[in-house]
Amino acid sequence: MSRIPKPIERYIDRYILREGIGGGDGAFEHIDVNNDDDLPQPGEIDRPAIAYIGELDSYAILEEDAWVNILDQSTIGPFPIPEGVIAMTTEDDISEGWIECDGNNGTIDMRDHYVRFTNDSSEVGDTFGSDSAETEGHSHEFVDFTTFDIESGDDRAMVVQDNTSTDTVEVDLIPNSYSVMFVKAVDEGASLEKIQSFTTISGDDIGDDRKLLDEYEGRMPRGHDYDTGSLGDTFGSDIQETVHGHDIERPRDQGFFDADEERTNAGNNIDDATVEKDVVPEIVLLNAVEYLEKNAILRGGDIFLWDGALSNIPPNFALADGSNDTDNVIGYTAKLASSESEILDKDDSGVDSTIDSHTHEPDNSFARVLGNDNEVIEREYTVSDETGEFAGDIDPKQLKIVPIQVV
Repeated sequence: MSRIPKPIERYIDRYILREGIGGGDGAFEHIDVNNDDDLPQPGEIDRPAIAYIGELDSYAILEEDAWVNILDQSTIGPFPIPEGVIAMTTEDDISEGWIECDGNNGTIDMRDHYVRFTNDSSEVGDTFGSDSAETEGHSHEFVDFTTFDIESGDDRAMVVQDNTSTDTVEVDLIPNSYSVMFVKAVDEGASLEKIQSFTTISGDDIGDDRKLLDEYEGRMPRGHDYDTGSLGDTFGSDIQETVHGHDIERPRDQGFFDADEERTNAGNNIDDATVEKDVVPEIVLLNAVEYLEKNAILRGGDIFLWDGALSNIPPNFALADGSNDTDNVIGYTAKLASSESEILDKDDSGVDSTIDSHTHEPDNSFARVLGNDNEVIEREYTVSDETGEFAGDIDPKQLKIVPIQVV
């Protein structure tokens, strides 16, 4: 360890005497590290200990469960997970010191929802959205429909308006997802093993004591609903398809046929149409990591969740709103980045309220008439291109929660 300057040494001596650290005899283990990420976790080194941090040109003393900068008394480097912090897991066996956020034991119920980040603690636990949405009814026109006039033998062009029934279209609102359990720390220093969090860190900076959850890239974590599947299951699609058809009503005569002329209705003779819908809400791209050790190191950039008052956000964390050296994720739902995307990229598009323009292909002619020689004459038509509107705002099921970031 670097030689401790005399003024610092005297400060340490006074600190030792005041706090009663190390029995007051100054028998500290001395270590050198480059930065605070290299500080050993409490439990990995014998107490008492003092560390020189090269990049900070500062000294820290290992107190009960954290390193404390002896100059400004701030907690630095590795520290235990604070009580009340919310994280994720894909394991049924909950790690020591955590409980499920299921609405019991003072937790909010985060099952069966995605998380939407908010900076308003009064909104925490508010939910909105659904797993599916239904459009208002829509219909199509038949156009370029020709009839046959028996007396003259002439074809006559006509447009038959709104000749399909007004059907609704239902669309699933479940984007690319994976199933997680949201859990809350109920003990200071709860085990981080198998616990997962969001992070803005990538590449080699992830660390050896945790792993990147790249098997879920491009997906959104959703609270497990326990009705289907298991934790860690993947499901959903960013682009949902729905198939629908229409019943055809008898066309209006509009004066082209006499009452005694024979005519038949071909019935439901348009093909079903497949409509695609982008169901991804407003998202921010983040990484997610799983901690491999009980005392894994939390790093600047890691993002957890908080259901308490903003004024009670724990030390070493700050609201992730772009201030206090944090990243701004407010107003977005978390989606895991892929290898082709950039961390913190945002998409404000959301889910719009329309069904894309679509048409239905005729599978046979609609009208059949008997000609002068009793031959059957069929007249073809086309179906107009139409859009549909959803009945109200649509969004996947989301729950509002405060994001807090390690600083």
